[in-house]
Amino acid sequence: MALSLNPTPLAQRVERPTIPCPICGQGHFVLFFELPHAPTQDGMLWRSRAEALAAPTGEIKLAFCHDCGYIGNILFEPEKIRYDQEYSFSLYFSPTFREFVTHVAARLIEKYNLRNKTVLEIGCGEGDFLRLLCELGPNDGIGVDPITTSHVEQIAGKQVTFIRDLYTEKYADCRVDFICCRQALDQLPRPKAIVELVRRNIGQRLNTAVYVEVPNAANIFAEMAIRNIMYEKSSWFTAYSLSRMFELSGFRVLAVDPCFDGGQYIGIEAVPALGGAATSLSFNTDLAEFAQSFAQSIVTFSVKHQQKIESWGDQVTRIRQMGQRAIAWGSGAGGVSFFSTLNIRDEIPFVVDINPKRQGKFMPITGQEVVPPEFLYTYQPDLVIITNGTFEREIKAQVAQMGLTCDFWVI
Repeated sequence: MALSLNPTPLAQRVERPTIPCPICGQGHFVLFFELPHAPTQDGMLWRSRAEALAAPTGEIKLAFCHDCGYIGNILFEPEKIRYDQEYSFSLYFSPTFREFVTHVAARLIEKYNLRNKTVLEIGCGEGDFLRLLCELGPNDGIGVDPITTSHVEQIAGKQVTFIRDLYTEKYADCRVDFICCRQALDQLPRPKAIVELVRRNIGQRLNTAVYVEVPNAANIFAEMAIRNIMYEKSSWFTAYSLSRMFELSGFRVLAVDPCFDGGQYIGIEAVPALGGAATSLSFNTDLAEFAQSFAQSIVTFSVKHQQKIESWGDQVTRIRQMGQRAIAWGSGAGGVSFFSTLNIRDEIPFVVDINPKRQGKFMPITGQEVVPPEFLYTYQPDLVIITNGTFEREIKAQVAQMGLTCDFWVI
């Protein structure tokens, strides 16, 4: 039987209004953090600086469930998020990231014998991971996402069908052997409803395994990787809360493990429970103790977040006082969060990104132009601000290969 968080000691000390948790239904969903005027998207940049400066914003108000550990933005409005072909957040241009996803695909193929099978990816984005599963298998594939274009590709002699659509009940007729969803579930307004939908669509095909990957809330809230607190995300999960949601949705959890760069993400693997009834993963003592300590970190998060923002601001002031020519590297969540939180504008006017689909566009709210790495030859920066420490080694190596000498700041 799964261990449960004991909410009483902490809940007694947090005297704030509570509402029912949308995952487990318990009444210990406690507000703990607010961030007004946040850019609504980091996955989409803007074609002109004028559009970027007028980009929409939303309010983040986070609540934490002291029973299942779920964190959600209670003010999330999905209609503020624009998913179309302007959306581009692929990290596949990074060798570091390609190595990671290739390893994940190879491991899943081996573990679940995904050879000459049919795999379905929900929220396939630009299709990089689905193509890997189909190429390395080889397998037939189906990718469903509102930002893709509907078309068919031939990969390793297999057919891969991309469908521009939202995943709904109509895909219950797709007889697939494996379902995956990477870095998308946390952006949906009702994540448990999607997991329940997947379970219903699987029906009695009890051998159909599911793999879901989301950002690791422990990395964000306990280790203060605050770049991932963005309006575009509706939910944040730990290994405990992600497992509880799958159990409550009729799955038997096979594994739930941190992955990528010291546990930046969590991957969960599950199969349908017999009869569709919820079952429990048997947690070890270490995970139970972690769940308790994570709850404690939520109490102090707001104060620590403010301290980190003040530290960033002090460093930017020093850069300005020293007259350093600075440029940022990384236009994703880290860059958007850094610039918008500190309201940095003309003093750091450019951001490097290796994703060509983001180059030539502009950052929301603050208006920095996104440029290719080659721009550094012209700009000759004194300082490169790395907005995502995961890619620190890769970025430094690329700058060195360009023959440039400068300082670095990893935020």
